[in-house]
Amino acid sequence: MAATYFKDIRAAIKKLIDDNADTIQEVYSYERSTFGGFPAVVIAPSDNEAEYGSTTNDKLTFVFKIKIYNEVAKEAEHEEAEEVMEGAVDELLSLFLGRGVLGSACEWVTPVPGTWYYEERANGLYRVAELTIKCVKHISHTV
Repeated sequence: MAATYFKDIRAAIKKLIDDNADTIQEVYSYERSTFGGFPAVVIAPSDNEAEYGSTTNDKLTFVFKIKIYNEVAKEAEHEEAEEVMEGAVDELLSLFLGRGVLGSACEWVTPVPGTWYYEERANGLYRVAELTIKCVKHISHTV
């Protein structure tokens, strides 16, 4: 049976956020054009790399982008939107600290603070924070 690393890691990230993030209203494992509540999170795979050495345990690194969206309906709401985003980013970064937070999906997670920007869509303006999560999976193989 083929390995399902991206699928398993994305599911573990979603479960961790669903079960532990108090500030996040909606979590999606795919890109969305609309959201059911704010702040909302989208989990998207971004990259992967392999590092094979002479040891029996080599590693694969899978990179995910976690995008946090918060709607900004009026000019007067920018400050409030910033405060909500700061709390959401702090909360998510703290969830991903340390070894084993994603169970057997990956052994080590490194949250990397990402970029903040505004995104305009047909249905409004959003404040967005994009976090990069690097997940390391150790694999054993025989030669």
